[in-house]
Amino acid sequence: MIINQWQPVNHYFPSATVLYYEITGSTAEDLRAQMDFLGPIDDNGHRYDALTRWFIRWYWPGFGQSPCELDKATVSYEVKVIFPRWIPLKDALPKLVAQWDDYINALAEHEKGHVDYIVKNYQSVTVAIKNANCHTADSAAHAALVPLRKHDDEYDAITDHGKTQGARFP
Repeated sequence: MIINQWQPVNHYFPSATVLYYEITGSTAEDLRAQMDFLGPIDDNGHRYDALTRWFIRWYWPGFGQSPCELDKATVSYEVKVIFPRWIPLKDALPKLVAQWDDYINALAEHEKGHVDYIVKNYQSVTVAIKNANCHTADSAAHAALVPLRKHDDEYDAITDHGKTQGARFP
């Protein structure tokens, strides 16, 4: 799927909110420098061109009390993708625009991997809650997040944060 650089990438992530940071420039070096300076920072202090953040919340009647109703637990997720946006000037070199489009497509595909995994697997938290008791359910929910975070880390390690998927600019 080709993304027109003037169009948002939201359609890549129907289950997420996309937050853009604007970059400017007329050369590949300008764009790279802007992403290196303005790109999102993860929880470990590393800056990237794009970043997917997810949050999973849970609740059940009697939360933190006994008795409680774990069978009525609700679990929801929120996913945010922080993504660069460059709107080329009318005199931008077609080669640069094409290079950017290829990069954005690859970067979106990489971030989509993060989003899709959470959407597919967030209900593992529900399972953990329902297999616990009123006193251990919250801890079980937190423990269920560990493999989700581990997957994100492994996915980034395997793909070199999308570089092996073509998300390399310039």
